[in-house]
This record gives sequence, C-alpha cells and structure tokens, in this order.
Amino acid sequence: MRQMKSTALMMGLLATLVLTSSAVLAVNVDVEVDKRIVAPGDSITISGIVTDEDGNPGVYDYRAAAIVAKHRNGGERIVICDSEKQTTAEDGVVSFECKIPTIEELEALGVDNAAERQVIPIKGGIAVRDLEDNKSKRFHGKALIVNTDKLKERLNASLEKLDNFISRAEEAMERCDNITARAEEAGAEHIIERCGHFQERLQEGIDKAMSAKERINGALDNIGNLSSFDFDNLGGVLHEFREGSGKFKSEVSDIRGFLEKTRGDLEKRVTSEVREKAIQKANEIREKALEKRAEMERKMMEFDKKRIGINRSSDDLGDVRHPIRGVTNTMPVLGNEGENVDEMVVSENNSDSDDDNSTEGTSGSSG
Repeated sequence: MRQMKSTALMMGLLATLVLTSSAVLAVNVDVEVDKRIVAPGDSITISGIVTDEDGNPGVYDYRAAAIVAKHRNGGERIVICDSEKQTTAEDGVVSFECKIPTIEELEALGVDNAAERQVIPIKGGIAVRDLEDNKSKRFHGKALIVNTDKLKERLNASLEKLDNFISRAEEAMERCDNITARAEEAGAEHIIERCGHFQERLQEGIDKAMSAKERINGALDNIGNLSSFDFDNLGGVLHEFREGSGKFKSEVSDIRGFLEKTRGDLEKRVTSEVREKAIQKANEIREKALEKRAEMERKMMEFDKKRIGINRSSDDLGDVRHPIRGVTNTMPVLGNEGENVDEMVVSENNSDSDDDNSTEGTSGSSG
C-alpha cells in the first residue's frame, strides 16, 4: 500500500514537471487573412502557424472565426463564421475558410445599417489556449467587407462636396478681386493686404481639394477590382477630406464674413466720399449761380443807368435791348427835338376835335 502511494506521488510530480516545462514557453500565432478586401457573399481564408515563443510548432487546440461589430462605433461583436474547437497537427498549421455573409444576411445577424454602409470592418482571428496560464489568447488579422455600390455613392458624394467647395472658394476669390479693386481706388491698403492673405489661404484649400478629387477619381476607376483596390490611399483621402472639409467650411465662412464686412466698410467709405463730392459739386454749382446772378444784376444796373441818362437826340432813337428780356419798347421814344411823343399825340387829338367842331358848325349854318 505504501509502495502504491509512493508511485502515485511520483507520477503526480512527473506530470507537474511536464506541464511546468511545457508551459514555460508562451504560445504565438502569426495570423494571415488572404483577402484584405472582400465583397459580400465572397469568402476569405484565415490561416496561421501556432508556435511557442521560440518558434517551435506543436499540437494545440484552437478556434478560428471572423467577427464584425454590431454597431458602426464598435461595441457588441457578432460572429459571422466559426470553425468551432479544432486541434492542429504537429506542424501547428491552422487554415479555415470563412464565407462572408451577404448584405441581407448581415442585416439578419443584427449588423446595424448594413445595407447603407460602404465598408464594414471585420476581424479574422485564431484563439489558442496557452498552457502557461490555461487561458485563451487571440490573434487576428483585419479585412473589409466592401459594398461597391454604396462606396461609389459615397465617393461621388465626396466629389460633389469638393466641387461645391472649389466653386465657393473661387467665388470668394473673385469677390476678393472686386473688393481689392475698389480698395485700391479708395486707398484702403489694409483691406488690400487682408484680401491677399485670404486669397492665399483659399488657393491652398483649392489645391488640396483638387488633389483629393484626383485620388478619389483614381479610386473610382479601380473600384471594380477589389484585389488591387488601394484602400489605404482611399482611407487617407476620406480621412483627409473629413478633417479638411470642416476646416474648409470654416475657412470659407470666415472669408465670407470678412468679405461682407469689408464690402460694408467700403460702401460706407465710398458713400461718404460720394456724399462729399456731391456736396462739393453742389457748392460749386451754387457759387457759379451766385456769380451769374451777380453778373446779371450788374448788367441790369448798367442798363438802368443807360436808360436814365440816355441822349435825347434823334440819333439815339430805335430799339433798346434789355440784358434779360431782349428788345423792349418801354423806353420813351422821342419825336422832333425837344418834343415829347405824348404831347404830340395830345396836340393831334385836340386838332382833330377842332376840325370836328368846325365841321359841325358849318353844317349847322347851312341848315
């Protein structure tokens, strides 16, 4: 009995030593996913070699699977394919083919807005139990499920936004040119300088937008060939556009506000200058009118003097021209020298009366 207990204890110690010696070396897996870009309904292969920390392969229990986040911003994970528990051969090789669900299947699994998303990130990985701590360790590679139709819509929408930005920026550049021209006329050097600074910033934004357009157009040209599609480049473009678009909008908004304020300042300044010029012109017209009026009054005074002191000789008879009214007959017209026309008319009237009376007397006597 004592010998049996001793044998059992020895076996336990040996087992402990074996486990301890094998657990000293931690497990490691180099995971590969054969396709980084995959279409819905296609498949990927998750592979790797399980080794210890010295790189020696061995027999290990493992489980291969691919997961996707339920929500766009992460959180709960959904398993889209699973190898269940498997055991490697002595070479430690793992290979598992995973069928990617269709968009409809992804929605049925609970992936939010699967039909509306352009890309859905997935992780293909291998979990191995580590004998050192008897815990599973996970190793994974990344891939993207790409909905090419939605991706085209997204890229075209990005192009449209870039075109709109370029159009607004060019419009702001033109408005700056107009304001600069008016500022030069008004001598507003600070406005000219600020407009030039804004135009430089706008041009930088236009250049970046044109570069992003070129890269997005290149992505659209290659979207049919997912194996050669440069998502690193596209990801950089979209990230740059997302960050840059907010900056561009803020830039254009700032410039637009500056242009509105500058235009208002210029209009006030020009209005003030126009008002001053109008007042100056009115004063000039008033002064000329006063000068003309004074000249006319002077001529009228000279005319009145001539009328009062006119020579009564026959040589002075005739029309008299008023400086304002022209020819006038208000002047007394003289007859023979020393004889007034009014007296002549009275004299003639009296003569006619005498003739009439003599005629009446003659006719009466004859009667």
